[in-house]
Amino acid sequence: MMSFLTALTAVQVFLLIGGAYGAGVAAMRLLPALACALAAKRLPRMGRAGYALLLAFLAIVALWQVDRFTGGEPFGIVGFAFVTVPVVLLAAPGTRRHLRSRTAAGR
Repeated sequence: MMSFLTALTAVQVFLLIGGAYGAGVAAMRLLPALACALAAKRLPRMGRAGYALLLAFLAIVALWQVDRFTGGEPFGIVGFAFVTVPVVLLAAPGTRRHLRSRTAAGR
């Protein structure tokens, strides 16, 4: 869901700005969307390092959303909520236990 919403903001930026500059700004917004989609697909097989990288990436996205909000864009607070929910769910003991199990890794 998060990757889809981020990809939609990339399309919106491209349509608003247009041209090569709009394509560059849209590409910078597509990178987090692609990273989210890849992490969602590979999460059960990523191990501890991948799990830590995912949480670090979500922290960076959270800072981006705070920057959006403090820059005057009110929907930054909604984006921050979309980042907070996965962090809370990934930090839950049941989720961590499931990701460490053999069935989650497909072994």
